[in-house]
Amino acid sequence: MTAKNIMVQPTKPRHTLEDTGEGLRIVIPTREKWYFINPKIIALVGTLILIKTLLDAFIFHPYESVTPLGEYIVIFNTIPNEIKGVLALFGVMAISFVLVISWHIFGREVIEVSSQALICKRELFSVGNPKKYSAKNIKDMRISPFQSRSFIQVGPLAFDYGAKTIRIGGGIDEAEAKQILAAIVARFPQYAAEGAAG
Repeated sequence: MTAKNIMVQPTKPRHTLEDTGEGLRIVIPTREKWYFINPKIIALVGTLILIKTLLDAFIFHPYESVTPLGEYIVIFNTIPNEIKGVLALFGVMAISFVLVISWHIFGREVIEVSSQALICKRELFSVGNPKKYSAKNIKDMRISPFQSRSFIQVGPLAFDYGAKTIRIGGGIDEAEAKQILAAIVARFPQYAAEGAAG
């Protein structure tokens, strides 16, 4: 019995590209890395359990049957400062884990390109800090091997901006970055790398 050769289908692009009239708007969802997310979920659950254990031991459990909710603030002020510090530390850790997990599931990178500027924003739930790069200072837009910094992957689409190289497109592979670069250069030839235009 001979096994049939199954044709591998080309991978569909992850990004969406919209022509806004004035330019291009490219949205790239964050790549879901479950091998990275799962340990963070476990760590978050463990941290929440520790927080609950401390709260039960020092605040809720000893007084739960006789203390109104409003008096827990007074009770909190009576616990040792060391325990308050531990609770604060665990609280910060829990918030950090939630942000990292949320980014890897719901985060996205939005790139807006026009003849005047390129705006890049990494946003979570539509909240982010946009960075605007003047078109006249953008040089040599190209594909470059991607890197990782912290929990945000820095992508393969790169350009020089003054004495610094900017890398964007963290949720895509180099092949998809080439598609995006081709669309940008076709609309705005000024962004083409030297020797590539025309």
